[in-house]
Amino acid sequence: MQTAKIHTDESYVQSFPEILIIAGALDYLGTPYVYGGTTKAGIDCSGFLYAVYKPFLENVPRISKDWMLHGVTIQEDFHPADILLFADHGVIFHVAIYIGDNFFIHAASQGPKTGVIISSLDESYWKGYFYTARRIWNE
Repeated sequence: MQTAKIHTDESYVQSFPEILIIAGALDYLGTPYVYGGTTKAGIDCSGFLYAVYKPFLENVPRISKDWMLHGVTIQEDFHPADILLFADHGVIFHVAIYIGDNFFIHAASQGPKTGVIISSLDESYWKGYFYTARRIWNE
């Protein structure tokens, strides 16, 4: 089986960063969870965002809470490639990438499935801990 290559010439990257972010994120699907990891050998939630966004941003955060310093805050009408932040009593503990239709991709450390998976904001656990979202690219 042949793996599709993502076209990444400079003009395409500047025109469609969100598409490339989602494609890059989906490429990690099934990667095992490893605390502190940043590669396909094993990755944690902030390492996942770090790996996916690094080709497109300077000064990519490596710690979940530092994503609050990037982009603009949004609370609804999420777009693919928006960053979702989850918190417990205001303390951010998890980050994910919104992919559309209320779904997001992330590196889960516990639960029925771990590693890089797709989950829904409609799940009671995630709905309860959703804190805010950040849009990196403005239209």
